[in-house]
Amino acid sequence: VISITGEKCFLTDLIRWNKLVLRYSELNCNTCIEEQIDILNLYVDSIGVDNILLFTTYDNILYLKRFKKANRIKFNIYNLQIWDYLISLY
Repeated sequence: VISITGEKCFLTDLIRWNKLVLRYSELNCNTCIEEQIDILNLYVDSIGVDNILLFTTYDNILYLKRFKKANRIKFNIYNLQIWDYLISLY
């Protein structure tokens, strides 16, 4: 996975302990995702900012950064590089 800053990370390094994980795609319903993000932002202090991970699939990292800013996301976001993974299999 790739962090929003462009750093490559391994899932095994990110999920060593219990984490709350939300998986989001550009194709998901925006209203539904924004509502879930709002709920997570409400509880981020009680859950812990390091205990929430958002995994997305964006083709353009700039859209992901805009999404983070528009939704005032406080927790970590990682982009899944699905196509890079599939290509590496062949």
